[in-house]
Amino acid sequence: MLPPLSLSFTALSGIDLIDEILHERRRELYAEGHLLFDLIRTQRDMVRGDDHPLKVNRVWNDYKNFFQIPQREFIYNTALSPTNDQNPLSGTTIPSNMVKN
Repeated sequence: MLPPLSLSFTALSGIDLIDEILHERRRELYAEGHLLFDLIRTQRDMVRGDDHPLKVNRVWNDYKNFFQIPQREFIYNTALSPTNDQNPLSGTTIPSNMVKN
């Protein structure tokens, strides 16, 4: 039988409470792939300080955070059109080995 849960209350409210909840969620779901989706959903920027080996300062809507349709798909699939909002964010590139001759 499990011991009874002990609940503790906090004096936090508003934004401070939301920040603490999101911080706890990060601790609970560490390395399970939820952080990126949480940052996009809450529109919070990724800022890592000096205590992290990989220093990243990236705004939440940076094109690197989204899984865009690869540019080569636009080249080889004529049913796709890059002007019809398929990739609304800038930053797509065509690798040199994928250029259609």
